Amino acid sequence: MKKFIVTNIDKFYDKLKSVKLISLSKISEFMKIKDTNLILNWAEILEKDKLININYAFKETYFSMPEIVGDIENEKEKNESYFN
Repeated sequence: MKKFIVTNIDKFYDKLKSVKLISLSKISEFMKIKDTNLILNWAEILEKDKLININYAFKETYFSMPEIVGDIENEKEKNESYFN
């Protein structure tokens, strides 16, 4: 029987896959990690492998799955609870 180790970067990616778009502040809150630079570092690793996109907005940084690029506002409306 194989056992897998689940890391925080795995949890971050799994959460993003389930919601498609989430803000840095909300994923930080969800994961109970105050160091947002750590989360940004994970995001940069995933972005380099083209697994996610990082979207820098005026007030907030958002992470999204590649399939919703260009439709961020619509995705925000669908997942409004993650942004309020």
